Amino acid sequence: MAETQDLEALWKAVNDELHRGELIPSLWQAAAAVKPLAMDGDMLVLGVPLDKAGLASHLETTRHRHLVLSTLEKVAGRRLECRVIEGDTPEAWEQRKQREEAQAAEAQITLERLRARRAAMSSWEGLRQSLTLKFHELAAKRSPRALARYLQEVLKLVRETEEKLKAQGVADEEAHERQMSRVFDKIASQCNIPSTVVALEYLKLTQTE
Repeated sequence: MAETQDLEALWKAVNDELHRGELIPSLWQAAAAVKPLAMDGDMLVLGVPLDKAGLASHLETTRHRHLVLSTLEKVAGRRLECRVIEGDTPEAWEQRKQREEAQAAEAQITLERLRARRAAMSSWEGLRQSLTLKFHELAAKRSPRALARYLQEVLKLVRETEEKLKAQGVADEEAHERQMSRVFDKIASQCNIPSTVVALEYLKLTQTE
């Protein structure tokens, strides 16, 4: 309660100081309509009644905002920020914070998924490049036995890549399976065998480990 009274006294002093300055009726009206709700760190939260929400814009123009902040600093004796929200109760501010925290958490999850997707794409691209280089190293020695050894070798690379990605957490199983299919198709084309055979050999490899 004491904090609320202190904030109300602070904002009243700001209003009084504004009235001593330049004649700006729209700013005076808006400043008088809002109510101080909380001091969140160095930010004073002001609530505007829902039926007077349109007045908030008078506090947020560049010129008026600069004047309010300079007046607030003069009255408070320290530099403060100021934020205006709709609703003139402490509950309105708590609800706004909860919504923003939920939005921030959702945005963080989306960002982490995007980073994981990019990392996965980079890993798959790196694997495909390795397949190309290793296949070129065979040169003219692409006999059935050489291709069989190549198949065994690159399937181990596929396994290493998949284990790495699963350790990082595969967020999109469907995309993961698509990338696996692309790799199997590439190996199948290189070895001149059906991709289902490549997939079968891979399953044998994973089941024996």
